[in-house]
Amino acid sequence: LAETEGHLKDGAILASNTSTISITKLAESLKRPESFCGMHFFNPVHRMPLVEVIRGAKTSDETIATVVAYAAAMGKSPIVVNDCPGFLVNRILAPYMMEAMRCVDEGIAPEVVDEAALAFGMPMGPIELADTIGLDVAASVGRILAPFLGLEIPKGLESLLANGKRGKKDGQGLYTWVEGKAQKPEVPKDFAVPGDL
Repeated sequence: LAETEGHLKDGAILASNTSTISITKLAESLKRPESFCGMHFFNPVHRMPLVEVIRGAKTSDETIATVVAYAAAMGKSPIVVNDCPGFLVNRILAPYMMEAMRCVDEGIAPEVVDEAALAFGMPMGPIELADTIGLDVAASVGRILAPFLGLEIPKGLESLLANGKRGKKDGQGLYTWVEGKAQKPEVPKDFAVPGDL
């Protein structure tokens, strides 16, 4: 970041898409930490309107206002959050994803877990999302947030990673990926959506 900052004109804003690294910590090497913030997008980016704009300890109000306006001009829905472990969304998302993967550990098929989430109204199931962002990334986020949120990394996730399976990025995860699409078995016809349970 410091190297990049050296190439920017005065007044330029530098932002990170990190989902877990402290914005305050990232700004420590910068000469202008007031011009640095987080701008965290969500998968799938083209469908998810939410953007977290993260304020570090030294981020200026002007930087935040500029980034919020920029996100809105892109058609996104920005929310401003203070720098804290997991910011807002990952404090909610990490336990949801870890529990979904724990369901798979307990014998529920990944496609059934995803189908339940889709039927509930989620834009993507948690298993497909984990594969999309990368199982290595999901585990890393889980490990960072574990002490704050009481999370445990599911054994199946650790096993997949130990076998070199990282999800969509290398074609193998909880699903097999072909040409960027998860190959999911068909969910049984007698599957009960949440409203029918």
